[in-house]
Amino acid sequence: MNAFRAAPKPLEEAATIDGASQWTILLRIYLPEVMLFTIVGHWNDYFGALVYINQAANYPLQTYIQQLSVEVQNITDPAILMELAKISDKIFNAAKIVVSTLPLLLIYPFMQKYFISGIVVGSVKE
Repeated sequence: MNAFRAAPKPLEEAATIDGASQWTILLRIYLPEVMLFTIVGHWNDYFGALVYINQAANYPLQTYIQQLSVEVQNITDPAILMELAKISDKIFNAAKIVVSTLPLLLIYPFMQKYFISGIVVGSVKE
């Protein structure tokens, strides 16, 4: 909500003068400004899934990766532990990072025009 309040008033006034309705201002100015930041915030949300979702099958990717990490640390089978000893923590952490950021990196090029327009929208000089 603060992102909408922080938007410069001259921008809204300029859109109104150009004939934009309140819905147009909302959809073409305010939403592109906050949309991608909101998407990334929800994508990285870990704790919310633990609080609101009861079934592990419905967890988002970030929560699933964290649960997988915890399960790997709790393995007690010696044969599996010998195999896991071959994989360093750095490699495991790097794999988690790649798996968690890859979907956003694949989607970003298609959403870039909205992201840029959202940033440019805030460039009103006063």
